[in-house]
Amino acid sequence: MVQTEIHRKRLPREERERLILEEAVRFFAENGFEGQTRALADRLGVTQPLLYRYFPDKDSLISRVFDEVYLKRWRPEWEVMLQDRSRPLADRLVDFYQAYHAAIFKSEFVRIFIFAGLKREH
Repeated sequence: MVQTEIHRKRLPREERERLILEEAVRFFAENGFEGQTRALADRLGVTQPLLYRYFPDKDSLISRVFDEVYLKRWRPEWEVMLQDRSRPLADRLVDFYQAYHAAIFKSEFVRIFIFAGLKREH
């Protein structure tokens, strides 16, 4: 585990938030959603209260991780490609799934997907 130290210099709020979010993606992909924010803060080299200045609670941090890992990977051009009736449906689907696979088949996507499925309450 590599500790990311973001506390040693003054960073603009947006940059610090981005660094926290990027490390949170890696952290939850490695530890699952049961990982403690205190451990994440230690890994970042910041205090837990500092994390809560940027994300009011663990659920809001996890929500942002989901946005980052899932929603931000969606490409609007895929919708255009899928709706292009000048091409056979099979060709559109193959092109879409190849592009989608390239965008999502990353370890953090797969691991968070699995952890989310395991955490799902029945």
